[in-house]
Amino acid sequence: MVVSCVHAFNSQFSQTQQVVRSASRAPTTQFQCDQGATPESGFSISPSGLLEFQGSSEFLACDTGQNGGRNIHVTPSKDLGQCVIVELKADSCAPSASTAPSASPSSSKSCPTTLSSGNFEFPHLIIPVDSKSPNTAFGTSFNGKVTSAISSIFNFDIPQADSGKMCNLVFLFPQKADLQTSSFSFSGDGKINFSKLSKAATTSTTFKNAPSVSQNLGDITISPGHSFVVSTFSCPAGEAIAFEMKNAGTTDLEFFEDFNPSP
Repeated sequence: MVVSCVHAFNSQFSQTQQVVRSASRAPTTQFQCDQGATPESGFSISPSGLLEFQGSSEFLACDTGQNGGRNIHVTPSKDLGQCVIVELKADSCAPSASTAPSASPSSSKSCPTTLSSGNFEFPHLIIPVDSKSPNTAFGTSFNGKVTSAISSIFNFDIPQADSGKMCNLVFLFPQKADLQTSSFSFSGDGKINFSKLSKAATTSTTFKNAPSVSQNLGDITISPGHSFVVSTFSCPAGEAIAFEMKNAGTTDLEFFEDFNPSP
């Protein structure tokens, strides 16, 4: 689980922006076509046939809350529902490598939600708490663990330099065969509840004295080979924040939190 930063900016998707503003919400840069709207520049096709926006092939598919539908967005917003990272394949129109447009890293207005590029913060403290041993402080751990009794609290220190940016809480769950220096055990239905806590944990944190939940971020059904954007929020620059992962079904998960090269 990582927190990545995104520079806040005003969308040029004029039609979407008008609709969102009428509902008193921030622009969500939804990927759509509207008659009479001014087209947005910055789209291209990679040599492998992936659609890119400002050099990034990552898009967000976010729940609409209607009949299981999802909308595609090019940048995160705190107003969006539960999102997953997707790539869009363009059929039969990939350019040759010699004519493919190149993108300068500085031209991108968002931070990729992967560990291979962009700014991110890995947890600086992981604390397991156990409802069966409510008064036991297990101290720091290198592993995240979720069982019927054990949940894990993750502390992140947000740099002062991230002031004015948007942050993503991201859970990356690659296939075990793709890992280089890490591993995990996983069984059950994959349902996990994420929540933001009222303050950071310490090495003395137990199940009984754990910080209270300030915001329930909802349940996500995880499975290997996928990435999940759990939450998007204004970066609390210069602060330490904490999130908790706990069982929301029959999930049994333990993983080594690793920031070495990702798949």
